[in-house]
This record gives sequence, C-alpha cells and structure tokens, in this order.
Amino acid sequence: METKNQPESGIASAMLYYSLLNRPLTNIELFKFSCSGRTRTFGHFLKTLETSPFLFPYIRQFRGFYFFKPTNCAEAFAERQKRGKISQLKWKRAKKIAALLQITPFLKMIGITGSLSLANANQESDIDLLIALEPGRLWIGRTFITLLLNLAHWRRHDQKTKDKACLNCYLAGPDMEIKLEIKPRSLHSAQEYSRLIPVWQKDSSVFSKFQNENSWIGEYLTNYPWPNCLNFETVSKNRLAGIIRGFFEFIFSGFLGDKLEKILAKWQTKRIQKKIAKTPDPADQIYFSDEYLMFHPRSKSATILEKHERILKELSLS
Repeated sequence: METKNQPESGIASAMLYYSLLNRPLTNIELFKFSCSGRTRTFGHFLKTLETSPFLFPYIRQFRGFYFFKPTNCAEAFAERQKRGKISQLKWKRAKKIAALLQITPFLKMIGITGSLSLANANQESDIDLLIALEPGRLWIGRTFITLLLNLAHWRRHDQKTKDKACLNCYLAGPDMEIKLEIKPRSLHSAQEYSRLIPVWQKDSSVFSKFQNENSWIGEYLTNYPWPNCLNFETVSKNRLAGIIRGFFEFIFSGFLGDKLEKILAKWQTKRIQKKIAKTPDPADQIYFSDEYLMFHPRSKSATILEKHERILKELSLS
C-alpha cells in the first residue's frame, strides 16, 4: 500500500466522516471539510484528490460527487438530491423564523447549524438555531424568542420536530467562542460550527467575529475559515422590526432590564434543572450559565466519532 501523507489522510478522514452522515461531497466541499494537512491551493488539493494512489482504494467518484468506499453511489447520489430538495423547502421556513425573531431585543445573530446548514435535511428534520445575544441579556432574549416561536407554533416540542426551530445554542458572553466547558471540542463539533450560516446578523462584523473567536475549529479543519459568505442564505433587515427591537432594548437596557434578567434567570434555571433531573441521559450535552446555553440531549456525536475512529484504525488511516 502507498504511504500516506497528511493531506491525503485528512481527505480520507473527512470523506469517511461525511459518509457516516450519508452525505457524498463535491470536490469543493471536500476541500472545505478536510481534516488535517494544509494544502496550498484548491488546484493542489484537486491534483492530490485525483492522482493519489493512496486515496484510490478508499474514495470513488460518481457524477461529480465523491464517496467513501464501499458505498452504493447511485443510491447515495439519489438520496443527496432528495435531501437537497427537502432542504430548499425547509430554508423557506428557516427564513420566516429568522424574520420573526428580528424583533428580539439585544439580538446579535441568528445562525443555522445542523443538517440544514449542509442541505442534508430529511422530511422530519428540525431547524437548528444558534442565537447570539448581547452580554447580560441572555434570559430576556431567550424569553422573547421562546414566546415568539410558541405563538407562531414554530418551536420544537419533544417528538414534534418537523420544520420546528430547535433552540440548542445561545451565546451571550463577552465573546462568541464555543468554549471547551460548553461543548467538547472534537472533529464533530468543529464540522458542525464550521458550517454555521448567519441567516441574520445585526451588522456584517458579527459572523466574522464568530469565526475569529472560534479559531480552534482550524485545529480540526484544514482550510477554515473559508470565504464563502457571499452565497449564504440571508434575511433582509426589516425597518419596522428594527424599531420594535430598539424600543424593547431601550426599555430593558437599564435597572429594569437588570432586575428582569435576574428574575428570568432564576426561573428558567430551575426549569432547566428540573427537566435534566427528570430525563437524564449519558449522551446529553447540556450546559447553562448566565452567558451560554447549550442543549444537545441524546447527542449522537460520541457514537459518530467512535465509529469514525474505529474505521480509521481498521483501515490504518489514523
């Protein structure tokens, strides 16, 4: 067998990871998601991908997409096309949700994560949201968002997931870093947050700040961050929504807001603790404080990573 080098093992690792998500990749996607060994340019990467004898036993190409062997390429290709169409429909709902949430006071950014950010949603998929808020106003912002989504019947409840908003991450600290204590740093979390799409942001600098403050992602992904912001799905800023948001920010910026924030923090923290105690699960990834909230109950990340590492070792790719 040919001797591997870092770029080649990084390509194979990324291709295997996405095959576990049933997601064949284009060459550009594979370039973006490669796991280690920085390649100088896309041209250099493409040459490695197409000519490397090391990669030949593990990766095959079909209709412009790359698959990790063994994979039924025709079936996987058809599934990708199907999920792409489903995702297009779900984006319409995601943009409606973001348009509604614009009125939330102290809102900085609404980001799309999960399967929709990869255009890999199935019929029952929810819409994963990352919400960034101003420091010191996490609980006020969360209360507004929860009320708005409940009124619109767009919030996920237990098994009611289809097209519902899943509010699994809130950032309201002095920065927007996904800190180690909030969520374990791994290939899985790096892939997830590298794909974040800022569907709405208060100003154009917010997402750039998110990328800069999560530079740890680059320890797992070769080419992060990538300059593909121009193609993002976005929601236009609504002037009326901005006026409403500004009004509530004026009301809740001073002493009244500080007092309400403490009341809401105490109330919501008790509810979260009660819910965790009621249905504990070893796979839960849950963190909450006055600056950050992270809710990933029954997370599949450990299972995916274990299988990824096991196959890499079996094939001597790690």
